[in-house]
Amino acid sequence: MRDFVYTNKSIEECYGCKACEQICPKNAITMSENEEGFQYPHIDTSKCVDCGLCQCVCPTQMENISVLFHVTPQTVSAAWNPNLSERLESTSGGMFFLLACQFINERGVVYGADYREDLTVFHCRFDDSEALKRARGSKYVQSDINDTFLQVRTDLSMPDSGTSAFFTETIR
Repeated sequence: MRDFVYTNKSIEECYGCKACEQICPKNAITMSENEEGFQYPHIDTSKCVDCGLCQCVCPTQMENISVLFHVTPQTVSAAWNPNLSERLESTSGGMFFLLACQFINERGVVYGADYREDLTVFHCRFDDSEALKRARGSKYVQSDINDTFLQVRTDLSMPDSGTSAFFTETIR
């Protein structure tokens, strides 16, 4: 077992997003908690085939994250949800809830953060606006992404489903 190799940054820069774990075709990467409770990847060298996919999906390995999305920001906008009750039940102006509901109304699915009964945060799939209310509000802790990237891939690969995915994530 060895730590994930960060070519441009140190392991402390890891977001704990689990993208490397989920993309690994050999299941060679597992996540484990450090003493502060943050998740970090570790590689089982007996399973690793050095394919490099983990490096390709790691957001900390890019000099500029916009390279991943092939976009350059042109303008900055500010907005808030015009529905006062939705805005008051939300944070940051309630735009997440407004946009996510619109996405669901147009046959999309939303992946966002929710609380477990023990108050830990995890990511899950929402396909109705009522359940989506649980994803409102800022969560200032690392979220357990689970296998949501694989679920998104499944959602997007279903033939003739017309499904789109809206993914929101907590990062540090």
